[in-house]
Amino acid sequence: MKVKIIVTADTRNNIKAVISRKGLTLTNVARKSYPTNDYPYAAFNRFLKGDCNLKSDQLNELSKMTGISLEELCKAE
Repeated sequence: MKVKIIVTADTRNNIKAVISRKGLTLTNVARKSYPTNDYPYAAFNRFLKGDCNLKSDQLNELSKMTGISLEELCKAE
């Protein structure tokens, strides 16, 4: 089943809070989210600022890293 996920500012804040709660660092998450990017931290910060979105595979990887379902991860608090 395909699920359409709309990433809003609230969703981004939730993702940032989950990363912090799970004890993950933004640097490590960025490296996993952008493994072939020369500047993964900058790329992930662009996502957090709302300048770009993550692809579905990146969101799935983030879900795996945090142990939280994609639906829960991407909902706004």
